[in-house]
Amino acid sequence: MIIDRNAGVTPNRYQSQPLRRTIGKRIGRADRDDMLQALLWVSEVRIADDLVLTWRRFRQAIEREKQEAQLRRDKTRWQLDQVTVLAHEAADKLLKELADEVLEAGQALAECEQALQALRNRLGKSPHYEQDRLSDLRTVLSALSDQLPTAKERLAALLTMDIERLRPLAELEQRQSQAPIETSVPLHQIDDMKQDDFEQVIRRALERSGYHIVSAAPKALEVAREAFNGIVFCDHARRPASNQSTGVEQIAAAQRLAAERGYSSVLVISNLRFISHPAHRLTESREPAVEMIQRFDLQRWLEWGEPLNDLVVWA
Repeated sequence: MIIDRNAGVTPNRYQSQPLRRTIGKRIGRADRDDMLQALLWVSEVRIADDLVLTWRRFRQAIEREKQEAQLRRDKTRWQLDQVTVLAHEAADKLLKELADEVLEAGQALAECEQALQALRNRLGKSPHYEQDRLSDLRTVLSALSDQLPTAKERLAALLTMDIERLRPLAELEQRQSQAPIETSVPLHQIDDMKQDDFEQVIRRALERSGYHIVSAAPKALEVAREAFNGIVFCDHARRPASNQSTGVEQIAAAQRLAAERGYSSVLVISNLRFISHPAHRLTESREPAVEMIQRFDLQRWLEWGEPLNDLVVWA
């Protein structure tokens, strides 16, 4: 074979005279098929190497997003404000979604690295060496190459969904900053109140909303506005845990008080965020009907000044 003396690749110069003669003979005996075969061998290794690098960078990108979501979640871990609680939950949801993608990207990277190493080990061996396995390795490269764009699309979709979750939180935060100071009752103050104080706060807020208090009993306020009459049940927990919920007993008490006064429905106002599943089933299976203002709606009403009629259809 004729060697192009102007080529950028030169044969290795061994110190050993026999090795220099051996490499010279091999080059001299090589034909175009040998050179093409060698090029294909090296090209497959480079293709695998590029794919490994791309998957590694993609996994690093997911890890960065995961770290940012972790920081967001940890920053809001101990706060009970509506905006920060929802931001915490959004970050936690993104973390769980990213965990699956990190796992899959790591598995794809590991399989790429295995295929790369197998192709490297094949260099210099017979063209007919383990042809079946070579075919399988090429399938591995094709499959993982095809899966990479889809993985990137999934990541982009997750990040877009995260932005969509955060957008209404920004609106809530703006509403929070515009709360009327003169009538605002912060949620943390509500949590620290005793039951009687909570009932008084609800009473004043109902009166500002245009309701007249017909009668008052422990936890229960009978209200009227124009032709409407109804009963409000004040469900308050002092310094509640973040996962504390309104239980069956509270719903049963609210329904009993409404039934005793001849009402077909009752509005339960609570500083708790959740209602237990059994309590919720009770509201669906037994009269009087129950409508609820729970923790976050309570904050919008008492702290941020949002009109009561925007929060319930009770009236």
